[in-house]
Amino acid sequence: MIGGYSTLTVNISDFLRFSKDPHAHYWQKPMIPLLNTLIALMGIISASAAQEIWGKPYWTPTQIMRTWQDTSGGCAATFFCAAVWLLSQVSVNVNANAVFLANDVTTIAPKWFKVRRGTILVSLIGSWALCPWIIVSSGKAFLNFMSAYAIFMAAMARIPFTDY
Repeated sequence: MIGGYSTLTVNISDFLRFSKDPHAHYWQKPMIPLLNTLIALMGIISASAAQEIWGKPYWTPTQIMRTWQDTSGGCAATFFCAAVWLLSQVSVNVNANAVFLANDVTTIAPKWFKVRRGTILVSLIGSWALCPWIIVSSGKAFLNFMSAYAIFMAAMARIPFTDY
C-alpha cells in the first residue's frame, strides 16, 4: 500500500508548486491513503468475485477479460474494458509520474525542453524502460515489483515528510 502512494508523497512539492492555495495539500493527507485503500479493496473484491464465478481468483483485469472471450459480446466487452483501463493508466501515470519528471527535464535542459516536451519524452522513455507488461504479467511479479519499489520510495519519501 505504501509503495502505491509513496509516489504522490514524493511528488507533492511538484504539485504544490503550481497551486494557487498555499493550504491545498491539507486535503491530500487523508484522501491519498483512503483512495488507495479503496482501490486495493476493489482488487480484493474482484478477485473474490472471480473465485465465486469461475472457481479461480483472477488478480488482474487481463485475466478476467480472457474469460469473456468465449461469451457473446465478449470481444466488445474486452475492448471497452481494455480502453478504459488504458485511459486510466495513462491518466494516472501522466499525473503522478510525468509531471515531476518533466519538471526535472525542463530544469536540466531548459533550452530544448518545456514541460509539455518533457512530459512527452518521459512518457515515451518510461513506457518502455519499465517494461510494464512484465510487471503486470502475474500477481507475484506485481507484488515483487511493488515491494522493491516501496523500499526505494520509502527513503525518498522521508525528505518531504521531514520537510512538511
